[in-house]
Amino acid sequence: MAKFSPHNRLSQREEQDVLMDFFQSLGTLRGFTEAAQVFQDLLSRAELTMLAKRLKIAKSLLKGMKYQEIARDLKVSTQTIARVNLWLEEAGEGFRMMFERTKEKSIKTNSSIDELWSKMRRRYPLHHWPELLIREVFASANRKQKDRLYTVLRNLQFKGKLSRDLEAILRGKQN
Repeated sequence: MAKFSPHNRLSQREEQDVLMDFFQSLGTLRGFTEAAQVFQDLLSRAELTMLAKRLKIAKSLLKGMKYQEIARDLKVSTQTIARVNLWLEEAGEGFRMMFERTKEKSIKTNSSIDELWSKMRRRYPLHHWPELLIREVFASANRKQKDRLYTVLRNLQFKGKLSRDLEAILRGKQN
């Protein structure tokens, strides 16, 4: 990870206390989105990339891939792979546990974004009241009102996702 100066180090006790507080805080997070947010705040882009490569190497090793395959796929040296393998052999129990628990789960990015957005709307409804209001107006409008609303939406210069969604709702109701 990042390089640091040997001067002004924390004492072993302080380091242990800070890390235990951090690990306890990680346990309070609700889901992978919050965890991702914490690590994006905590680590630089380069550190995240290095971490991602090491995790990918570890997963590949646990899947039984050969050093040469991993080196070719990830464009890393066999020395880096050997270091990760040594880490897995000596103290990789936590990673193995996490790998086993998550290997069957796959994150679907498009549906995850939609799920997150719907959770946000439910969690913070006042922030989304204009959208909710427009949807309610569409749901309660009669045929003539829907035609007028559809005409207004069609004539908008800059259409956003909401107007496209509402237009699709209207088309679905009119058919």
